[in-house]
Amino acid sequence: MSAERFTIKSQFSGCSGLARLDVPEGLERVEGSAFAFCTALERAMLPQSLTHLMEDVFRGCAKIERLVLPGGGVRMGDKRFLSWHAAR
Repeated sequence: MSAERFTIKSQFSGCSGLARLDVPEGLERVEGSAFAFCTALERAMLPQSLTHLMEDVFRGCAKIERLVLPGGGVRMGDKRFLSWHAAR
């Protein structure tokens, strides 16, 4: 049985209590600003099922130390890592 497909929109934008993000298989799309300004976010692991990572997804997430993205085939919007430069 395959995983149910889903999208993350802006439900987590501005969440100050989110430090670790381990998204299960089935995620296909992360909409713009989905995790923007999650000021405590340090680690994000996105599944192989991801096909779209839109703009400003990690904007203002300066504490990210590790970001794991699936290999190839992911369409990416502009500025998805804006303000992430402080992380490394």
